[in-house]
Amino acid sequence: MAQRTILIVEDDDIFAAYLEAALAELGYAVLAPVAKGEDAIARVRAYKPDLILMDINLAGEVDGIETSRHIQSFADVPIIYLTGHVETSFLEKAKVTLPYGYLTKPVSKKDLAAAIEIGLYRHSLDKKLNESESRLSLALAASHMGVWEQNVTTGEVFWSPESYEIFGVADFDGTFDSFMGLLYPEDAPRMTAILGQLSPEHPLVRVEFRIVTPEGEVRWLAGSGQGYFDETGRLVRMAGTVQDISERKRTDENLLRLNRELRAISNCNQALLRAEDERTLLEDVCRIVCDEAGYRMAWVGYAEDDAAKTVRPVGWFGIEEGYLSEVDITGEYRARTRTHGNSHPHRTVRVHRRLRQGLKSDPVG
Repeated sequence: MAQRTILIVEDDDIFAAYLEAALAELGYAVLAPVAKGEDAIARVRAYKPDLILMDINLAGEVDGIETSRHIQSFADVPIIYLTGHVETSFLEKAKVTLPYGYLTKPVSKKDLAAAIEIGLYRHSLDKKLNESESRLSLALAASHMGVWEQNVTTGEVFWSPESYEIFGVADFDGTFDSFMGLLYPEDAPRMTAILGQLSPEHPLVRVEFRIVTPEGEVRWLAGSGQGYFDETGRLVRMAGTVQDISERKRTDENLLRLNRELRAISNCNQALLRAEDERTLLEDVCRIVCDEAGYRMAWVGYAEDDAAKTVRPVGWFGIEEGYLSEVDITGEYRARTRTHGNSHPHRTVRVHRRLRQGLKSDPVG
């Protein structure tokens, strides 16, 4: 293992010299001690020590606690405080900087060695934990997944940043009513029923559901959770994950629609082979389009060769509701030019709508 480097920040020259000699005997590399906070900051920037022994009561305008705060703003280095007396006020101020230990002067070499080894070991564990949390955050962000936890007894709730982003909210109070208020209205009863089935025998929940963001966007989420129960069978804690699966749902819907359309085309070809007359064929085609492709209504019309250039419906299927009698359908001939230069006439159909009240969208024609 590489030799660890330690910086001593101590305004008592005699004690600083003692620490320097003791650390050298223990096998550490020791930077030249400094007595002021400003010098300590410069030394950390220049040499990046593995640990700092920091006197709380430094001479000068900046004490050891303020010096530590400044160093922690740009360097990840463990700090152990040195103090000649233990006062509650100093300890309250010092603990905000999350030190890796305290040593009260005078310090024996044995106590010094133990404090440094523990400090270095704890810092290495913290570093690994932070790296692990960073990797987890990256994984959660990449998978559009958030984690959550709730103490059912106290009402305390934890949501990862990804969870807030997924639900589209900046704050959440953790109450059941607030959560249900985020759900798509049609999915709320099902969610209530699923959560009501939680028990010590069935502690796991997996469900896909929709939410409505404050901006009105509907999102599909996949949630999983586990309930934790006390010895009496009472639910005391829940934890789980939530993932935005909106893109997957859209892909599934597009594939389903495409499959239905392809199936409709195939069935129309089969109908063409079986057809005995034109009218039956056209009605069969319209029926297949509705049944397989999911349209409310489908119709076929013939273009009349009259002055009005009307289009006459000859076959239809579905929820017609008088639609065809309430629209004026006309068309006009235009030339379609192909790449080899030949022109072929075709007709553009225009539909002038006089729609009945309540018809939300036009059927396919």
